[in-house]
Amino acid sequence: MGKTSKKSGARRGRRTITIDPDLEKKLRDIQGQMIVASNKNWSLSAILNVVVLAGIVGSSSLGKDEWKVIKSFLKGNKPNLRRLATSEYVENLK
Repeated sequence: MGKTSKKSGARRGRRTITIDPDLEKKLRDIQGQMIVASNKNWSLSAILNVVVLAGIVGSSSLGKDEWKVIKSFLKGNKPNLRRLATSEYVENLK
């Protein structure tokens, strides 16, 4: 019999997800600004993980209007991302 190895932690591998095109554009904007601000490479998945984590951590601070935007998106409406400043993410992550 061969050796069996145990892997600890979460299973890693390629995942495929679908990102709304408007959200992807905003994520790519954040990615570009983070690359410029830190002079380091930031993968799209790293940016996505940071934004998801910020959403989870910050969800208790969201106001009624922010939750309306999220609920509207879940109903199939396009979010108005122009009013969300990309530079705020970058400034807060420096």
